Amino acid sequence: MSVISSNTMTVIVDEYLLSRLQYRGKRKEVSFQELQQKAVNIYESKEKAYGVAPLDGFNELFYWTLAYDDFIGYMAGVLRLANFSDNR
Repeated sequence: MSVISSNTMTVIVDEYLLSRLQYRGKRKEVSFQELQQKAVNIYESKEKAYGVAPLDGFNELFYWTLAYDDFIGYMAGVLRLANFSDNR
């Protein structure tokens, strides 16, 4: 439960961090600072449209399934979705 109520979800965008969280028994612990640096907050209403998936074993963490770019971030995947929907 978060201290501040919001309608956003925490989404992991870094593949290496995601793999460490998925196999946490075999890897070192993840600090909250690293989690803050390698995750984004996305509105819950966009979960299905953006293909956000729940992270097994973590109630309030999700992971990004679309394209990600170090320059424009998760918008790389969102823009690709927008381009595909405009061509229909």
